[in-house]
Amino acid sequence: MIDDFEVEDEDVVMKLFMQSLIDDARDWYRSLPQAIIGSWEEFKRVFREKYGEKTNPRFIINEFTNITKGHNELVSHFHTNFMKVMNKIS
Repeated sequence: MIDDFEVEDEDVVMKLFMQSLIDDARDWYRSLPQAIIGSWEEFKRVFREKYGEKTNPRFIINEFTNITKGHNELVSHFHTNFMKVMNKIS
């Protein structure tokens, strides 16, 4: 089982993950040639090489603890920001 989404099939996990991407990350994902990445683990490695952040773990925990939705902030924008912080943890 793939722990990230509690889904068993890698292709489903990759499709779910793609739905969470926006802007240049989504364009990058869509531009990947078919069959260039053979597994979820390989995909995570390639994605982190391109978009990963090397941040102090204490900063990430603080950032995660303090994330809140702004009064006029769209839920979709908050979700995107929340997922950016979550992805730093895993």
